[in-house]
Amino acid sequence: MNKKACVLGATGLVGSNLLLLLTNDTYYSAIHVITRRKVHLQARSVSQYIDDFNNLETVAHAFAVDDVYCCLGTTMKKAGSKEAFKQVDYDYVVKAARIAHAQGAKQFLVVSAIGAHPHSLFFYNRIKGQMEKDVASIQFDAVHIFRPSLLLGQRDEKRFLEDIAQRCAKPLHYILKGPLKKYAPVEAKHVAASMIQAAKAHIPGIHIHEAL
Repeated sequence: MNKKACVLGATGLVGSNLLLLLTNDTYYSAIHVITRRKVHLQARSVSQYIDDFNNLETVAHAFAVDDVYCCLGTTMKKAGSKEAFKQVDYDYVVKAARIAHAQGAKQFLVVSAIGAHPHSLFFYNRIKGQMEKDVASIQFDAVHIFRPSLLLGQRDEKRFLEDIAQRCAKPLHYILKGPLKKYAPVEAKHVAASMIQAAKAHIPGIHIHEAL
């Protein structure tokens, strides 16, 4: 395959799992990684572009790929304010999507969250929903939106809710069945694998992925 991919958020939980899976796959001949800090990964297919995401135009050429995987995201606590949270989870994501489309990318795959809705009463879900709406309005061949519940996996930093979910994951999977399955905690590596699978299928249109 002579396809190319771009990954944003490669140091996060989903993004790091995604990058590992991509580098162990032969589907993409080149993988562009846009990150604030260097990713310690030895792979000839990977090219790294260091950027603070405030000046994505300066690395616009990194978006000249087939598929863009966006795993950017933070928490209200880590961001420190609503404005800072919105900057990461909305501004950077939508800006990346617009640049990617201008550079000829065909598919945009983005991690959102369960409960995302542009008119949600909850700020977190509202920002995620607004992001989804604006990304979906961009004329890619395909847009894939992934809405995981609590993510399981080894993080660099501690997150209280995720720590609880790690301990309760097995019982919750027995309880949360059928329509409730989408609320069950999910392994980050499974979300990453689902993103790659969706990209390879290359089904046109806008797709929402829940109950991952």
